[in-house]
Amino acid sequence: MTAVPWLHSSTIAVFPSYEFKRFEQDVKLIKGHAGQITDVKFSPFAKQLLCSTSEDATAKLWILKNPKGIDEHLFKEDASLLGHNKKVLSVEWHHIVNSMCATSSMDNTVRVWDVEKQKNTFSFTKVSNMATCLKWSPKGNQLAVNSRQGNL
Repeated sequence: MTAVPWLHSSTIAVFPSYEFKRFEQDVKLIKGHAGQITDVKFSPFAKQLLCSTSEDATAKLWILKNPKGIDEHLFKEDASLLGHNKKVLSVEWHHIVNSMCATSSMDNTVRVWDVEKQKNTFSFTKVSNMATCLKWSPKGNQLAVNSRQGNL
């Protein structure tokens, strides 16, 4: 499946990535955020688990029951990762630990989450110049953080 921020600022379209087709006017959307979508990523372990981040200071988890996309508009997330107090810019799923992801925010923090418990397990505070990109190391024991000014 493919998930992309859609025409409206706080919506996400989900559709099969193996089909070539023209989108209808009534494409079904995820409409659960109050701010513009900043990132969307599927879990590498649970192919129907999607995490979205937004300018509304949240990361939300969506379980998509249909492997071909969504059949109706979704308004309510399955879980929220709450703790940032400014725009959440990015999410990066851990590639070894199946229930872990990290998020970065304009509040100059990076948070590591236990997705199953919806709990912040570790926070990097005072990340200078706002973290814009995250990447786990190949062994999964380190998290690289890139700042807006290009610092790593």
